[in-house]
Amino acid sequence: MGNLNKGSLLKAALWGGVALCTPMASTAAWATDVDAGDYVALPPGSNLAIVYAQFAERDAIYAKGDKQPGDPGLDSTVFILRGVHYMDIAGLTVDPQFLLPLGQLEGKGDTHALGKSGGAAGDLILAATVWLVNKPKSNTYFGITPFVYVPTGSYDRTRPPEPGREPLEVRAPGRLR
Repeated sequence: MGNLNKGSLLKAALWGGVALCTPMASTAAWATDVDAGDYVALPPGSNLAIVYAQFAERDAIYAKGDKQPGDPGLDSTVFILRGVHYMDIAGLTVDPQFLLPLGQLEGKGDTHALGKSGGAAGDLILAATVWLVNKPKSNTYFGITPFVYVPTGSYDRTRPPEPGREPLEVRAPGRLR
């Protein structure tokens, strides 16, 4: 086995990414958004604890692009707990992290029969960005982040809807499943 350096690791990672993504090119699209600064690597040894919050009120149902009659409503309160740790592995900065969604849904108006959920945890998300380019002096960064969704949420169709639970789990791009 020859010398393993940062350049050969970069080439192997890029070709591996191409090989991994090629079979997925014809499959359904999934999306995840990133926040400003997610791809600016902090120094190894840095730790972050982050809480995101979203409050939303929905007051319409659409089918095939047309608003449906009635007075439906669905309010949601969602929090995401996120922990991040920056470390150095073979000269590359890596940030193993977890994201845990927590939330509550409440049916309103015509959908009041859905009730109010007691709150629940959604599926645990594990991720780790690997920075293939990390040049803080020139603000030049390039990282790849695989996401793994662990089915830790509750999936019982006989209980009121909660984030991360069927049948109201929101999937990109904005479709209800």
